[in-house]
Amino acid sequence: MKKKEYQDDDGRTVANMNVEGFRWYRPQSERKEKPVSLSKSDRRAVYYAGLKTFLLPALCVLAGGIAAFLLCYFLWLW
Repeated sequence: MKKKEYQDDDGRTVANMNVEGFRWYRPQSERKEKPVSLSKSDRRAVYYAGLKTFLLPALCVLAGGIAAFLLCYFLWLW
């Protein structure tokens, strides 16, 4: 049986389906992936971008929790 060919398939992987137990499973050692080497300034930029991405939502959740605690605390004491 001939495999179907799709015109809109560009070969990108959306989800890794290499799961142990499937008949098409290939161990990690067979895949050829180059390690990414970043310069010191690139590593610093990635670190700070991740920190900025995490920090704002974390501060909002923390401020909301503190505001909720203070609101409950002062309403019950009043």
